[in-house]
Amino acid sequence: MPGATGQTFEIDAYEDTPSYISVEATLNGCTEKSPEVLVDGLAFLPVVVSSSGDFDVSPEGELVICSGDTVWMEILLPYTINIQWYNNGAPIAGANNDTLVVTSPGYFRVSGSPEACPDWTSFLGLEIPVIWGSSPGCLTSVKDPRQDLKVEILPNPAVDKIQVTVADFAPVSLLLFDVQGKTVRERTFAEQTTLDVADLPAGVYVLQLTSENGSAVKRIVVE
Repeated sequence: MPGATGQTFEIDAYEDTPSYISVEATLNGCTEKSPEVLVDGLAFLPVVVSSSGDFDVSPEGELVICSGDTVWMEILLPYTINIQWYNNGAPIAGANNDTLVVTSPGYFRVSGSPEACPDWTSFLGLEIPVIWGSSPGCLTSVKDPRQDLKVEILPNPAVDKIQVTVADFAPVSLLLFDVQGKTVRERTFAEQTTLDVADLPAGVYVLQLTSENGSAVKRIVVE
């Protein structure tokens, strides 16, 4: 192997496997060669998370929960060590088990390692969105056969103000939740309204809009 003349040799998992490796050394004119050793690599499936518990699924794929509901998210084999769960991109303190208990909204992700390769860490390829259901009735907006409202939100992300425009002449009920599920804005409007978000902490918020003609759930980012 060109350049491999030192006492140690670093094997690249992608370039050098699978290979049979041996070493030859010379001392005082005597040369010996070691037996060959098979160096192979392991391939693992991507990270997969199983979700169970009290939730429905919105048309956009979010997990929809009510107050008091619980969702169990489990990272599946072979990822059994170095597990870390995240919410809104930040590590959740102490969330290092294979199962995460979720009781409030957020955008969840996980990373972990197989026991066979503890130094190799892989992440779930997407975030799992969990949102509050509409009130009252919580899940009625998800099961409602009416069409989704057409909504425009500008700007998003926002710093101080957000303009919400709905293609609906009927009165629209607006609720804005933080990631703990607390209502931080609430109003009823027709067609268009402007939300002042300058006093809100930076982060992810969930906007829910409901009228007699349909509903919509949107993710809002305040910077």
